[in-house]
Amino acid sequence: MLKKMMTLLIGMSSVVIAQSKQGPTVPAALLVHASRPVSDFTQYLAEMSVPAGVEIRRIDNAWFSQLESNIDRKATVALQEVIQAFNKSHREYQAQLMDGVLVVRPIQRRATFLDQSSTLPRVDVTGVRTALDRVFAQLKPALAGAGGRTGSYLGGAADDFGDQTVISLDGIDRKVINVLNQIVRQAPRTWLVETSDDDTSARVVRFGMLLPNGKGSIQQLN
Repeated sequence: MLKKMMTLLIGMSSVVIAQSKQGPTVPAALLVHASRPVSDFTQYLAEMSVPAGVEIRRIDNAWFSQLESNIDRKATVALQEVIQAFNKSHREYQAQLMDGVLVVRPIQRRATFLDQSSTLPRVDVTGVRTALDRVFAQLKPALAGAGGRTGSYLGGAADDFGDQTVISLDGIDRKVINVLNQIVRQAPRTWLVETSDDDTSARVVRFGMLLPNGKGSIQQLN
């Protein structure tokens, strides 16, 4: 009997180890919020500092005023579980793991700019906003000299969201979206791209970075 119990315990232990080796993990609270509207889910990604990126249509980008309190940040689940739960709950958006980043995009009418080849060389820049401006200067050349000072803050001072962080960018043989992912892998947060509701194409109308506590920066594209 004792031998049978020991065998059972060893078997259970191996299952736990196997589950822990299924890939990256994230706070389990994300699994609870995976079925919420995309704008809500985006805020929770930012709140939990998960390296993530979200392309969202303007019509779906309705922010709520306050996050739920007492979020459990200690319990974790496999990131793949969150991705599966999100995709099961949303018909118009799809989540996937790309470059080690959780990326959410519309299934139809995606921003073609994100899938274009990046024109950036290998370069180190100081500041997350500066890095973001360098990426989007391909779409709006005036941003090339912005120095990370354009756009509006969503609460907090510049150093709250990494304006002194050195970011390495490499757009050689990569798409724009891959370079955005490079930024949030080095400075965990959520990049955000908002697109137009035009019937003909999905134009980028705003972009930015989101951080916990509703902080971040948003840049309007005219």
